[in-house]
Amino acid sequence: MHTLDGRSNRTAFASVLRLIESAQSSIFIASPYITFPFYDYLRDASRRGVNITIVTPRMNNWRYFTDYARWESARCGINLRLYAKGMSHLKAMLIDDRKLIAGSSNFDFLSYRIYEEIVAIISDPDVIADFREQVMLPDLRDSEPVHEQVAAVQSRWDELRLKLFNKGLTLLLE
Repeated sequence: MHTLDGRSNRTAFASVLRLIESAQSSIFIASPYITFPFYDYLRDASRRGVNITIVTPRMNNWRYFTDYARWESARCGINLRLYAKGMSHLKAMLIDDRKLIAGSSNFDFLSYRIYEEIVAIISDPDVIADFREQVMLPDLRDSEPVHEQVAAVQSRWDELRLKLFNKGLTLLLE
């Protein structure tokens, strides 16, 4: 269990990022607002052949994040699915069916750098089995795959806008 104070989050998140780096077969993520630096690690895992699936709300209360997820998922080779049953604030990551990361973190830049968060890394097989049956499988069933990911970037301007968003947040919080 990690309690993040907003000042030393990067140190605490190092264990989560190491788990992503060590993934061998699969990563499942449910999050409405996932951003960098997590996408950077997911892209590397995808290039290593890890099957990555992200479920994010189709009707996100911050619409920009759905567009961002489409762009990043297309860029990173990630299977993006849009949850069709409303806005979900679930925040969880299951790595290789062995480690479940859950808590208040959205796996986003703000959680990584400034928000106070609680993050649990769970390895209990019974808890993981319950998560798969009660959360992951229903969310996969209630979501639709995004087949037109590459088309989500309408123009070079859209791509530049998203890159500027990433860099702007980074500079703002350095």
